[in-house]
Amino acid sequence: MDESWDDLRLFLAAAQAGSFTAAARRLGLGQATLSRRIAALEERCGHVLFDRSRDGLHLTPAAEALLPHAEAMSEAGRLGVAALSGLEPGPAGVVRLAVPPGTAVDLIPPLLPLLRRRYPDLRLEVLSDNTARDLSRHEADVAIRSLRPTSGDLVFRRLGESALSVWASPDYVAALPKGATEADLDWVQWSSDLAHIPMATWVEARLAGRAPAFTSNSFLAMRAAAQHGAGAMVLPGLQGRLAGLVPVPVCLPPLPVLPFYVVSHRALRHVPRVAAVVDFIEEAMRDGEPDVWPPPHL
Repeated sequence: MDESWDDLRLFLAAAQAGSFTAAARRLGLGQATLSRRIAALEERCGHVLFDRSRDGLHLTPAAEALLPHAEAMSEAGRLGVAALSGLEPGPAGVVRLAVPPGTAVDLIPPLLPLLRRRYPDLRLEVLSDNTARDLSRHEADVAIRSLRPTSGDLVFRRLGESALSVWASPDYVAALPKGATEADLDWVQWSSDLAHIPMATWVEARLAGRAPAFTSNSFLAMRAAAQHGAGAMVLPGLQGRLAGLVPVPVCLPPLPVLPFYVVSHRALRHVPRVAAVVDFIEEAMRDGEPDVWPPPHL
């Protein structure tokens, strides 16, 4: 299988890009050529490596088993070139980091200059939406999550926890009646497709059958609504402060505390670029949620 060395490189590009079109463009090959080479690799391996669908390529179990070896081969090649040039290689390449939208806007951008100075050859690609990326299918390399992983092929570190509070705009708080209770509050609430999350269930109990003032499945839209005085919103303290909101001075039942974890695939944990990002995130959040961001110890 002498030809498999180069075909593994093509397989890795297709797995990372998620489509033959994107991978071929990255490699400077024609799509038909790439597809033919992958088909030849599948024939030699005796396994189908990709399930093709309208939304792109999906890794089969055989591909998931092959992927860490292809990544190790790629990393070994990079280290070999660096050694020949007399350099001490550092983490390099792209790391796909999946985070919630609020984290993508508030927490990640201030860290980028620090990360860049420490690892100039490393580039972060942030994936941010309400969809949990499947790390077992290598839809991302690293994720920050509030749910403890249960899959055996994932490794994680608990970073700390985030204390939730009720926040609103200064003008909204100033307009509340003296001695206001939860019945006086208008609520910015998650839409029904996210009604299961702890913050949404807590707010639903406060509504007690009333309609919320605003609903959305977008964290950023909800926070913008709160900033413009639509009502009160449950937020982690740091994200409330960064948005210019203030705590709502109303006696309310205790809020849940959200733990958060940095998660990666077991097969990638020793890949230098992935390990560097995981270690950097853990260092940034090692003391839990800070009062200022970025934290001064970085």
